[in-house]
Amino acid sequence: MLSWFSFPGFTVAHCDAGATYGLNDSPDLVNDLNEKIHDSIHDLQLPIKEYPLELKPLLYAFGFKHLKRPPVDLVTPFHNSLKQIAREISVVTTRRVFERIAVRRVSQRTAWKLLKDAAKSSKRKAMRGMSIPEYTYCVARTTFRAHALGVAATWVVQSVVQVYKCFIRQPDNDDDLFDEKEKLRLFARRIYSVTIKCGFSLFFASIGAGLGVLLHPVHGQWIGCILGDFAGPVVAILIFEKLQFPLEG
Repeated sequence: MLSWFSFPGFTVAHCDAGATYGLNDSPDLVNDLNEKIHDSIHDLQLPIKEYPLELKPLLYAFGFKHLKRPPVDLVTPFHNSLKQIAREISVVTTRRVFERIAVRRVSQRTAWKLLKDAAKSSKRKAMRGMSIPEYTYCVARTTFRAHALGVAATWVVQSVVQVYKCFIRQPDNDDDLFDEKEKLRLFARRIYSVTIKCGFSLFFASIGAGLGVLLHPVHGQWIGCILGDFAGPVVAILIFEKLQFPLEG
């Protein structure tokens, strides 16, 4: 039974379908339902999630354990730095020896090309009004010639290092003890790798110098030559790994 009672401003609806309590017993019905719901939840024994809070001390960062540092190995980096310095000095000294040999053994014109300052040469070429392709080619060719003695000196120094590693240095463990034929094979592979890397270094240094002068005649040539010199060996390693002929370290 649904009845509507209208009063000025609002309407009241009352439904007594399925009601087991009278109109005056409605609060008891609500309380009974609430108790049944509460008992059902209690019987399920649902876990109550807690959120414990634990604050660190305000001066936690100043604790003694945070001020300690593990021991740092300073000997190995120092030795590596000394090796790098010795290698650089050896390369520069070897190049100066090659320059003097070139002056005495080859023609004056060839020696002039080998000892030319590529950066100054690119500046002079920029004043001649060359086209961009011709200018780039001439700078790359000049850089190739001027950088050849430096790459040759690097090849000699690295080859001497490989001789020391393969034939003179004592092995660190028993696994490195192999016969003379195996040492020769290893030495040949390493010399081959050194030759490939030096060749790529010279080639990419020339290309980098030729492209660098498009930005600046002097600084562009110098920066491009350095970047190409570093990029050449990396490109060689990647290419030969793709060809499944990895280069020796």
